[in-house]
Amino acid sequence: MRKMQNGITPEKRARRKRTQAPVTAQDALMMLESAVSYCQSAGLCVQAANSKDGMLGLFIPNAHYIVTDNGTRAAFRLGELPGERDYAGRTLAEPLPA
Repeated sequence: MRKMQNGITPEKRARRKRTQAPVTAQDALMMLESAVSYCQSAGLCVQAANSKDGMLGLFIPNAHYIVTDNGTRAAFRLGELPGERDYAGRTLAEPLPA
């Protein structure tokens, strides 16, 4: 069995988990900027607006924000999604409350 300089075999090294540094807010915004560029490169029309209360809104026609069934992960989808749920847990086919 081959050993590395520190005496650890490649198999043992592969089993060790690496701890990732936490993502900063600035890092996350840079990832979002990159994602918007990818969307635009793919032909999606991305619109953005700043609100008076300091919020940013991103709008992509025909795109939907959903959460998975167990509610632990967000996802984005294009087109109609009957039966999928929005951020508040409502089925997308349900009308919004008045």
